[in-house]
Amino acid sequence: NGHAVTVGYETTADYQCFFSRFSGTIKNLMVKGDVHTSHARISGLVGLSNGGHIDNCVSMVNIHSTATGDAGYGGLVANHASTYLYLTGCMYTGTIDAPDAVNGGGLVGFSSGRTTITGCIMAGELNMGGTDNYIMGRNPGEIVVAGSLYTKAGNLIANSGSVLAELGADGMAN
Repeated sequence: NGHAVTVGYETTADYQCFFSRFSGTIKNLMVKGDVHTSHARISGLVGLSNGGHIDNCVSMVNIHSTATGDAGYGGLVANHASTYLYLTGCMYTGTIDAPDAVNGGGLVGFSSGRTTITGCIMAGELNMGGTDNYIMGRNPGEIVVAGSLYTKAGNLIANSGSVLAELGADGMAN
């Protein structure tokens, strides 16, 4: 119910996030701060999701990484590995600064289970190497996006259709 948490730590292993492992429901939570890492599968909220609902959550977490190779960073969820995950009314406004790492997503770092993103905003910075980084989430075949916005151009997911719009500098969807 409108709770805010500030984080500031250096990870010592993969999946070290505010919620390292998750299944269930998270609602109305804001997480902000800075995470420093040389590990993979880090996000502003959830490390490993096994399904559930994340509703009306905001991540303002900046991820600073020295990792190389496949990192799987995400603004809200690092890795969704199971049945269904629903992100509704969420937003990421932090920065993922990992210039030597590849394979990340603005909201979801990687999804190997069905992920539905509805009414979310990706307003963060995704500064990663390589070309397999996606605005909303990586592994487009498992992600469906509806009624969501982004502020920075980049790789879109294949099955978003006309329900994903770029938010212009004037605050209007393009």
